[in-house]
Amino acid sequence: MQVNRSQRIVYDGVEYEVTLKSIRFQPNHGTYRYRLLVESNGLGWHSRSYADEFDMCGAPDGSFVTLFYAKKDEPLEKVARAFFKRRWTDIKPAAFKTLAVSRFLAASIAGEVAEAVFPAFSLTHYPQARLIGGAAPMLASGADLWVGYRFFSEDAYQWARRGAGNAARVAALYCADTKYQFKTDLPPGTAVQSIAQLDATELGGRHEDFIRILLRGLELPTETPGPEQLTPIILGHARAPHSFDRGRRA
Repeated sequence: MQVNRSQRIVYDGVEYEVTLKSIRFQPNHGTYRYRLLVESNGLGWHSRSYADEFDMCGAPDGSFVTLFYAKKDEPLEKVARAFFKRRWTDIKPAAFKTLAVSRFLAASIAGEVAEAVFPAFSLTHYPQARLIGGAAPMLASGADLWVGYRFFSEDAYQWARRGAGNAARVAALYCADTKYQFKTDLPPGTAVQSIAQLDATELGGRHEDFIRILLRGLELPTETPGPEQLTPIILGHARAPHSFDRGRRA
Protein backbone atom coordinates (compact mmCIF):
# COMPACT_ATOMS: atom_id res chain seq x y z
CA MET A 1 0.00 0.00 0.00
CA GLN A 2 1.34 3.44 -0.97
CA VAL A 3 0.87 6.67 0.97
CA ASN A 4 -2.30 8.61 -0.03
CA ARG A 5 -3.50 5.84 -2.34
CA SER A 6 -6.76 4.20 -1.27
CA GLN A 7 -7.46 0.47 -1.27
CA ARG A 8 -10.91 -1.13 -1.27
CA ILE A 9 -11.57 -3.77 1.39
CA VAL A 10 -14.80 -5.74 1.91
CA TYR A 11 -15.62 -6.97 5.41
CA ASP A 12 -18.91 -8.34 6.76
CA GLY A 13 -20.67 -7.33 3.54
CA VAL A 14 -19.52 -3.69 3.78
CA GLU A 15 -17.08 -1.97 1.42
CA TYR A 16 -14.41 0.23 3.01
CA GLU A 17 -11.87 2.56 1.42
CA VAL A 18 -8.61 2.45 3.39
CA THR A 19 -5.96 5.09 2.76
CA LEU A 20 -2.46 5.05 4.23
CA LYS A 21 -1.89 8.67 5.32
CA SER A 22 1.57 8.48 6.88
CA ILE A 23 4.32 6.19 8.18
CA ARG A 24 6.42 7.09 11.22
CA PHE A 25 9.14 5.12 12.97
CA GLN A 26 8.94 5.05 16.79
CA PRO A 27 12.51 4.58 18.05
CA ASN A 28 11.46 4.23 21.70
CA HIS A 29 9.36 1.17 20.82
CA GLY A 30 11.20 -0.05 17.76
CA THR A 31 7.95 -0.07 15.77
CA TYR A 32 6.39 1.72 12.83
CA ARG A 33 3.15 3.66 13.22
CA TYR A 34 0.86 3.70 10.19
CA ARG A 35 -1.96 6.29 10.13
CA LEU A 36 -4.95 4.81 8.27
CA LEU A 37 -8.08 6.63 7.10
CA VAL A 38 -11.04 4.20 6.95
CA GLU A 39 -14.10 5.36 4.99
CA SER A 40 -17.43 3.84 3.99
CA ASN A 41 -20.56 5.15 2.29
CA GLY A 42 -22.70 3.47 4.91
CA LEU A 43 -25.08 0.57 4.67
CA GLY A 44 -28.82 0.02 4.54
CA TRP A 45 -31.19 2.03 6.69
CA HIS A 46 -28.92 4.92 7.73
CA SER A 47 -26.81 5.41 4.57
CA ARG A 48 -24.46 7.60 6.57
CA SER A 49 -20.81 8.07 5.76
CA TYR A 50 -18.14 6.62 7.99
CA ALA A 51 -14.67 8.19 8.10
CA ASP A 52 -12.24 7.72 10.98
CA GLU A 53 -8.50 7.52 11.42
CA PHE A 54 -6.68 4.67 13.13
CA ASP A 55 -3.06 4.06 14.03
CA MET A 56 -1.66 0.61 13.33
CA CYS A 57 1.69 -0.33 14.81
CA GLY A 58 3.95 -2.96 13.28
CA ALA A 59 7.39 -4.40 13.90
CA PRO A 60 10.22 -3.86 11.40
CA ASP A 61 9.74 -7.42 10.11
CA GLY A 62 6.17 -6.53 9.12
CA SER A 63 4.39 -8.40 11.91
CA PHE A 64 1.29 -6.78 13.46
CA VAL A 65 1.61 -5.26 16.95
CA THR A 66 -1.57 -3.33 17.77
CA LEU A 67 -4.32 -1.08 16.38
CA PHE A 68 -5.99 1.83 18.15
CA TYR A 69 -8.25 4.77 17.44
CA ALA A 70 -6.28 7.87 16.44
CA LYS A 71 -8.26 10.21 18.69
CA LYS A 72 -8.06 10.20 22.48
CA ASP A 73 -11.55 8.83 23.03
CA GLU A 74 -13.00 5.69 21.47
CA PRO A 75 -16.30 7.10 20.07
CA LEU A 76 -18.25 3.84 20.08
CA GLU A 77 -17.73 3.20 23.78
CA LYS A 78 -18.20 6.83 24.81
CA VAL A 79 -21.31 7.44 22.71
CA ALA A 80 -22.95 4.15 23.70
CA ARG A 81 -22.42 4.89 27.40
CA ALA A 82 -24.04 8.33 27.08
CA PHE A 83 -26.84 6.99 24.86
CA PHE A 84 -27.97 4.22 27.20
CA LYS A 85 -27.80 6.56 30.20
CA ARG A 86 -29.90 9.08 28.22
CA ARG A 87 -27.27 11.81 28.54
CA TRP A 88 -28.25 13.30 25.20
CA THR A 89 -26.27 16.53 25.63
CA ASP A 90 -23.05 14.52 26.06
CA ILE A 91 -23.35 13.08 22.56
CA LYS A 92 -21.65 14.94 19.72
CA PRO A 93 -23.57 14.53 16.44
CA ALA A 94 -20.37 14.05 14.43
CA ALA A 95 -19.38 11.04 16.55
CA PHE A 96 -22.95 9.75 16.90
CA LYS A 97 -24.00 9.54 13.26
CA THR A 98 -21.55 6.95 12.01
CA LEU A 99 -21.91 3.47 10.59
CA ALA A 100 -20.20 1.78 13.53
CA VAL A 101 -22.24 3.59 16.19
CA SER A 102 -25.64 3.19 14.55
CA ARG A 103 -25.20 -0.53 13.84
CA PHE A 104 -23.91 -1.16 17.36
CA LEU A 105 -26.77 0.68 19.10
CA ALA A 106 -29.49 -1.03 17.07
CA ALA A 107 -28.05 -4.48 17.69
CA SER A 108 -27.49 -3.74 21.39
CA ILE A 109 -31.12 -2.76 21.89
CA ALA A 110 -32.29 -5.88 20.08
CA GLY A 111 -30.05 -8.00 22.30
CA GLU A 112 -31.36 -6.38 25.50
CA VAL A 113 -34.97 -6.87 24.41
CA ALA A 114 -34.32 -10.52 23.52
CA GLU A 115 -32.70 -11.32 26.87
CA ALA A 116 -35.57 -9.63 28.72
CA VAL A 117 -38.43 -11.34 26.85
CA PHE A 118 -36.93 -14.84 26.98
CA PRO A 119 -36.08 -15.12 30.72
CA ALA A 120 -36.69 -18.86 30.79
CA PHE A 121 -33.72 -19.45 28.48
CA SER A 122 -30.04 -19.10 29.28
CA LEU A 123 -29.00 -17.09 26.24
CA THR A 124 -25.37 -16.70 25.22
CA HIS A 125 -23.82 -14.69 22.42
CA TYR A 126 -23.10 -16.76 19.35
CA PRO A 127 -19.50 -16.26 18.17
CA GLN A 128 -20.28 -16.54 14.44
CA ALA A 129 -23.11 -13.98 14.54
CA ARG A 130 -23.18 -11.31 11.82
CA LEU A 131 -25.53 -8.38 11.39
CA ILE A 132 -25.54 -8.94 7.64
CA GLY A 133 -25.72 -12.29 5.88
CA GLY A 134 -25.22 -15.73 7.33
CA ALA A 135 -27.54 -17.93 9.34
CA ALA A 136 -25.88 -17.77 12.76
CA PRO A 137 -28.03 -16.34 15.59
CA MET A 138 -27.24 -13.29 17.70
CA LEU A 139 -28.14 -15.21 20.88
CA ALA A 140 -28.71 -18.91 21.43
CA SER A 141 -29.74 -21.36 24.13
CA GLY A 142 -28.31 -24.60 22.79
CA ALA A 143 -30.79 -26.38 20.54
CA ASP A 144 -33.79 -24.92 22.39
CA LEU A 145 -33.83 -21.34 21.09
CA TRP A 146 -32.07 -19.26 18.45
CA VAL A 147 -32.59 -15.51 18.36
CA GLY A 148 -31.50 -13.52 15.33
CA TYR A 149 -31.66 -9.84 14.47
CA ARG A 150 -31.87 -7.80 11.30
CA PHE A 151 -32.73 -4.12 11.00
CA PHE A 152 -35.43 -4.53 8.34
CA SER A 153 -38.38 -6.91 8.59
CA GLU A 154 -37.76 -8.44 5.16
CA ASP A 155 -34.23 -9.44 6.18
CA ALA A 156 -35.54 -10.83 9.48
CA TYR A 157 -37.95 -13.12 7.61
CA GLN A 158 -35.14 -14.30 5.35
CA TRP A 159 -32.94 -15.05 8.35
CA ALA A 160 -35.76 -16.95 10.10
CA ARG A 161 -36.22 -19.19 7.07
CA ARG A 162 -32.47 -19.87 6.89
CA GLY A 163 -32.27 -20.64 10.60
CA ALA A 164 -35.31 -22.94 10.68
CA GLY A 165 -34.57 -26.39 12.06
CA ASN A 166 -31.40 -25.40 13.92
CA ALA A 167 -33.30 -25.09 17.20
CA ALA A 168 -36.72 -26.03 18.56
CA ARG A 169 -37.65 -22.34 18.42
CA VAL A 170 -36.21 -19.74 16.06
CA ALA A 171 -37.10 -16.10 16.70
CA ALA A 172 -36.07 -13.25 14.41
CA LEU A 173 -36.25 -9.67 15.69
CA TYR A 174 -36.22 -6.52 13.59
CA CYS A 175 -36.30 -2.77 14.09
CA ALA A 176 -37.99 -1.23 11.04
CA ASP A 177 -40.73 -2.42 8.71
CA THR A 178 -39.76 -2.89 5.06
CA LYS A 179 -41.88 -0.45 3.01
CA TYR A 180 -42.81 -2.82 0.19
CA GLN A 181 -44.38 -6.27 -0.09
CA PHE A 182 -42.19 -9.33 0.39
CA LYS A 183 -42.44 -13.01 1.19
CA THR A 184 -43.63 -13.57 4.79
CA ASP A 185 -44.32 -17.29 4.97
CA LEU A 186 -42.41 -19.11 7.71
CA PRO A 187 -41.60 -22.75 8.50
CA PRO A 188 -42.97 -24.32 11.73
CA GLY A 189 -41.12 -23.33 14.88
CA THR A 190 -40.12 -19.89 13.62
CA ALA A 191 -41.44 -16.43 14.45
CA VAL A 192 -40.64 -12.85 13.46
CA GLN A 193 -41.42 -9.83 15.68
CA SER A 194 -40.42 -6.19 15.86
CA ILE A 195 -38.41 -5.09 18.88
CA ALA A 196 -40.82 -2.15 19.29
CA GLN A 197 -43.80 -4.51 19.60
CA LEU A 198 -42.02 -6.82 22.04
CA ASP A 199 -40.81 -3.90 24.09
CA ALA A 200 -44.30 -2.41 24.29
CA THR A 201 -46.19 -5.62 25.08
CA GLU A 202 -43.66 -7.46 27.24
CA LEU A 203 -41.47 -4.77 28.79
CA GLY A 204 -43.82 -1.83 29.23
CA GLY A 205 -42.01 0.34 26.69
CA ARG A 206 -38.70 0.24 28.54
CA HIS A 207 -36.72 0.93 25.36
CA GLU A 208 -39.31 3.03 23.54
CA ASP A 209 -37.27 6.24 23.39
CA PHE A 210 -34.17 4.39 22.18
CA ILE A 211 -36.10 2.65 19.41
CA ARG A 212 -37.76 5.91 18.37
CA ILE A 213 -34.36 7.56 17.97
CA LEU A 214 -33.21 4.77 15.66
CA LEU A 215 -36.38 4.89 13.57
CA ARG A 216 -36.20 8.67 13.21
CA GLY A 217 -32.75 8.77 11.69
CA LEU A 218 -30.82 9.12 14.98
CA GLU A 219 -32.64 12.34 15.91
CA LEU A 220 -31.73 12.92 19.55
CA PRO A 221 -34.09 14.48 22.11
CA THR A 222 -33.28 18.03 23.16
CA GLU A 223 -34.44 17.51 26.74
CA THR A 224 -32.75 15.50 29.48
CA PRO A 225 -35.04 13.79 32.05
CA GLY A 226 -34.83 15.28 35.52
CA PRO A 227 -34.17 13.17 38.65
CA GLU A 228 -37.88 12.87 39.39
CA GLN A 229 -38.46 11.39 35.92
CA LEU A 230 -35.66 8.83 35.83
CA THR A 231 -37.21 6.19 38.13
CA PRO A 232 -40.45 5.67 36.14
CA ILE A 233 -38.48 5.71 32.88
CA ILE A 234 -36.07 3.05 34.11
CA LEU A 235 -38.94 0.95 35.42
CA GLY A 236 -40.71 1.23 32.08
CA HIS A 237 -43.71 3.12 33.48
CA ALA A 238 -43.02 6.27 31.47
CA ARG A 239 -41.03 7.39 28.48
CA ALA A 240 -38.34 10.02 28.25
CA PRO A 241 -39.48 13.42 26.91
CA HIS A 242 -38.68 14.14 23.27
CA SER A 243 -38.95 17.56 21.75
CA PHE A 244 -40.08 16.00 18.48
CA ASP A 245 -43.09 14.39 20.18
CA ARG A 246 -44.82 17.75 20.34
CA GLY A 247 -47.26 18.09 17.50
CA ARG A 248 -45.65 15.42 15.36
CA ARG A 249 -46.42 11.76 14.86
CA ALA A 250 -44.31 9.02 13.30
